[in-house]
Amino acid sequence: MKIGKQEIIASNENGINAEERLRRIDIVGLMRNFKAVDFWEKEGVESVLKLIVSLKEKIGKYESVVSDDVSGRLVSLILWKIINKTRIVHNEKLAKILFVASGREIDGWQKVNQQKKFSINELIKNNKDKLGKTLVVTEYISSGESMERLIKIMSSYNIDFDIATVSIKCNPGAYSKIISDKVYYGEIGASGIMFYFKNIYAGVHKKFGSAEAFSEKLGPLTTEMKNVRGDINLLVDEAVKLIK
Repeated sequence: MKIGKQEIIASNENGINAEERLRRIDIVGLMRNFKAVDFWEKEGVESVLKLIVSLKEKIGKYESVVSDDVSGRLVSLILWKIINKTRIVHNEKLAKILFVASGREIDGWQKVNQQKKFSINELIKNNKDKLGKTLVVTEYISSGESMERLIKIMSSYNIDFDIATVSIKCNPGAYSKIISDKVYYGEIGASGIMFYFKNIYAGVHKKFGSAEAFSEKLGPLTTEMKNVRGDINLLVDEAVKLIK
């Protein structure tokens, strides 16, 4: 069985590999402990865990996380927390996290598209010496165009990176080599759409047509936002058990 980019064969101390541990998880049972019941979907949670297993051999090596858009922020937070839990165990410096607002280009808005690209370029350029080994995170790759724009900028500054997505629409071979050679994913499908239009739960939003690279804060966290973040901590703890 293959999950994401590579087969996971490393075993834990009991001789049970990460794939087998994943198969044994009761996803529905796990979700019964979640408080934000309207947020989560079984397929999405399963794909997040599969993605994490696919990154098992590298997860503690990343020195930074770059979140490619607002809707991918929660996924980025999940991976960032897992990376840092792993790095703490190995006495490594905590990974950084950087949020950009790439997204799709808007038809007929050439000036806005150019401004957005410029802003992202400036953000990456100003941080390139601080990123180190980087994991670029998104929730779903469809056409791959927005991801390709971002990683081309990163490549231009010789940043060492991999790509992580909860789900990808097509087999990686259908995308450009710059994506297919670097991508790790939870499933081929659309389960990552679980995170679409739910950026409000992260406490941020992106203004329509904004060229700003950083997302804007919405203000104090609501109870539902706090519930989602609490659920994320439960999911992170379960994921760490998979890959330890």
